[in-house]
Amino acid sequence: MALLPKEADKASHIAKGLKLSRKQQRAIGERLLAAQKSNESGPETSLADIRGFAYRTGVDSARDAALLFADDTALPGLLEALEGWQPPVFPLTGGDLIAQGLKPGPLVAKTLAKIETAWIAQGFPDEAWIRKFIKEQALTRQP
Repeated sequence: MALLPKEADKASHIAKGLKLSRKQQRAIGERLLAAQKSNESGPETSLADIRGFAYRTGVDSARDAALLFADDTALPGLLEALEGWQPPVFPLTGGDLIAQGLKPGPLVAKTLAKIETAWIAQGFPDEAWIRKFIKEQALTRQP
C-alpha cells in the first residue's frame, strides 16, 4: 500500500489494474479516504490523535494511514499507541439520554454525537466523566 499514490481514486485505479480482489481494492480506497479526511478536518481529527482516528476508522486503517501520512519522527510513537489497543465501546446510548429527560427525536442523535466527540477528544474517559459532562453542558434539558 505504501507504494501506491496517496490519492484514493488513483490508488484504487492502480489496485484494479493489479487485479487485487474487490475487498482489497475497497480497503485501499477506504483507508486513503479516511486518512485524507483526517488531514483536511483539522487538529481534532488529525493523526496526532491516532487512537481517536482508530476509533472512527478502525485500527488497521489508522495504522495504514500513519504509515502513509505520518512524519517519520512521529511514526514510531503512533504505531506504539496502536499496538494491542482495542477501541472502547461508547458507554452511552440514545435510550440513556431519553431516560435522563431528553425527548425522543433528532436532538437525541445530535446530543449523543456531541458527547461522543467530546469523549473521544478526552481520550475515552469513564462513565463518571460522561455524567459530569452531561450535567455541566446541561445536555438533557429541553430547549
